[in-house]
Amino acid sequence: MQTNKNTLLTATTAMMIMAMAPTTSQAQSPCIERTDVDGLIEAFATTVPAISKAYFENGGGPAGSATKEACQAAYDVAVKALDTAYGYGSGQDVLFKPTLTAQPYTLRPTRAGALSYFIGTECLNLAGTEQEQFPPGNYNGGLFQEFGFGLNNKPGYSGWAVETVWDPDRFQYQLATESDNTFCDSALAMGQICFTPAHDAAQRICVDKTFGFSKTPENSGVVITAHHSSAKVSFEASNVVCQTIIGGDQDFCKPNDYSVPPPSTSSKGLSAGAITGIVLGSIFGFLILAGLLCACKKSNRTKADDDTSSGDSIPV
Repeated sequence: MQTNKNTLLTATTAMMIMAMAPTTSQAQSPCIERTDVDGLIEAFATTVPAISKAYFENGGGPAGSATKEACQAAYDVAVKALDTAYGYGSGQDVLFKPTLTAQPYTLRPTRAGALSYFIGTECLNLAGTEQEQFPPGNYNGGLFQEFGFGLNNKPGYSGWAVETVWDPDRFQYQLATESDNTFCDSALAMGQICFTPAHDAAQRICVDKTFGFSKTPENSGVVITAHHSSAKVSFEASNVVCQTIIGGDQDFCKPNDYSVPPPSTSSKGLSAGAITGIVLGSIFGFLILAGLLCACKKSNRTKADDDTSSGDSIPV
């Protein structure tokens, strides 16, 4: 289990970690390696609480009362992260879908949009440049406002604790192998990262992550070029009706009123015998109907002959 437990990250330390984030193992290997990917995930995991720590240690408080100094400290950590660990620094857009965004600004492919998400509108207006306002022209928050995920200073919260938990053994990866180098210049990783609110160390907020990684255009390192985040879905809120926990002997099921009835026999489709019976029955019925029609026509023809012989006219 990888954590930054018992480590007090200062903003300077976090910035040093992030400065090393674009790894350069390509000098030894032509393909992106597991160490590149894990290093960037760890860089992200440690930077989020580092943004929060820098903010509160420099006089930051609840949203609405931020100071220039606190926002500048948080801004410096966030910018270093985005410019070194992400593709923003090499002029690339990043396919970034944060957890807590909404339309019309759900996706944050630009550096300004990512900055806004991590340090919030208030701090971005205090510490960012005119070109970094998000959305463009949002100088005083008149167009749009959001809390900063990295600050975690919305009402009732006081930042993130230093500990961030993620387990590489529970992540899934797509990387190049000796027999298949499909994922050589790009790689994927998917798993869960858990953050700890500073006001409640017993609580963990977990999010499901999917990261995409690519080499920089100048091939000087590996950076994050895609980042999708979604809230962890509880069993109660999921579409799952029943499941057995791996390693356990107990089935977990929702109340009966949520249960899905087992498929009926009719829903499974007709058997071969039933289909054969229907086909044969249809043929037999058709033959009977054809016979009746023939008999009817013959009867009408005989009647017409009788009418002609008696001198009655036939309507034409």
